[in-house]
Amino acid sequence: MAASIPSPLRQQITTYLDNGNIVSLSGLMHDWPEYNWQRLIDLNSRQSFLIGLDKQARLTLIANLNPRQSDSAVTVKKFPLSRDGVQGFIDSRKAWLDLGGAL
Repeated sequence: MAASIPSPLRQQITTYLDNGNIVSLSGLMHDWPEYNWQRLIDLNSRQSFLIGLDKQARLTLIANLNPRQSDSAVTVKKFPLSRDGVQGFIDSRKAWLDLGGAL
C-alpha cells in the first residue's frame, strides 16, 4: 500500500467533490496514469466510491464521490481493512478513507 496520496491528486479529487465537475474527475486517468481507477457502488447505501490502485494492484485510496463534506475523513489504524471498518466509513458518508494510519 502506498504511504500517502500526493497533494495535487487529493486536490483534484476534492475539486470534483466540491463542485461535481466531471472534467476534474475524468482527468485522473490522463493526469495520474500510475493509478488504476475504478468506480465502486455500494448496493445497500447506493453510494459511489472512487478506488485508486497502484500498478501492483495495491489499494492506494478510497474516496466517497458524494460525501457530506469534501474535507472529512475516516482514518484506518490497521491493514488489512476489516469489514466493520469499511462499513463504518460507508455509514459515515465522509469523503476519504485515509489509509495512512495503517502504515
